[in-house]
Amino acid sequence: MVETFGRNSGQAAVSKIRWECDHVVQRIIGSWLGSWDMTRAHALRFKGDKDCACIVQACMVDDLNGTVLK
Repeated sequence: MVETFGRNSGQAAVSKIRWECDHVVQRIIGSWLGSWDMTRAHALRFKGDKDCACIVQACMVDDLNGTVLK
């Protein structure tokens, strides 16, 4: 995800990322399922994101009005 962010926003933006241990976030993520059954979602014609780049792009469009952060 960070690599995709860097391709869209540049190394200056990536250099602002601070890697810190957050026990609250770890506990939340640790409670998530490792995998899940998408059969019902697909039957309802929901489609998953193709890849991480699509997720980053959607975030930029939805939350940043398509602005690239370079």
